Amino acid sequence: MANSKTQLTLADHIQLGSRLKALRMDVLRISMTLSPSMKCADVQAFLRSLKEVDGLRSKLDSQLARDFPNEFDCNTYYGTSQVTA
Repeated sequence: MANSKTQLTLADHIQLGSRLKALRMDVLRISMTLSPSMKCADVQAFLRSLKEVDGLRSKLDSQLARDFPNEFDCNTYYGTSQVTA
């Protein structure tokens, strides 16, 4: 059976970019809250999740550029976050 995956729309990318930027900021805020009360190794383990989020952002940014070259905006997955503290 063939694997037929649907392509993300430009709107999907915009929404995912916003959510992943917010997620990254949340992980950073949580780690700063936890750092005074937890062992350094535990906080570092938590921060490793940032690498996973950043890896996904990178892959999706590349996919966005490939699938929508005329609409590509590097701020979709990177750049200013609209998240407020």
